[in-house]
Amino acid sequence: MLKLFIFFPFFALASNVYTLPQENHYFVYSFTKSLKEAQKEVNIFTHTLNEYSIVHAIKQLSKRGLIINIFTKDMYQKDSQISYLSLLKGVHIFTLKHKNIKGSFTCIDDKEMYLSSQDLSYKNLRQDHAFVIHEQRSCIKIFINLKKNALKII
Repeated sequence: MLKLFIFFPFFALASNVYTLPQENHYFVYSFTKSLKEAQKEVNIFTHTLNEYSIVHAIKQLSKRGLIINIFTKDMYQKDSQISYLSLLKGVHIFTLKHKNIKGSFTCIDDKEMYLSSQDLSYKNLRQDHAFVIHEQRSCIKIFINLKKNALKII
């Protein structure tokens, strides 16, 4: 109950709130559309990343020459596409010292953010109950601090 109380101001002021799994398709569509419209840099913090539409959108960003920073717990998980993404041009993988990563956070061009209580895995987005907040706001400061505490893998 306390967690809900803490997040309530975010819900009240958020541009869009998606509830998962019910609104999974709306979230994935909005998220991939935002990724495709990125101009400079995308930062993603997630434990697992294997949702096909999102991976495909990141691949397109790489072809356009954007910088993509992915912060993760472990890039070699069997159900993660992060090790594949690390082979793409412009994709940088960081691992964090703290291994208890929950949720995901994405910052697109320091003007758009997605905050989720779930990671970006196909299974979790379609089965687990979670929420995603989508806001138009500056968000790069969080990733500047994450870079200081992260180890660059690739």
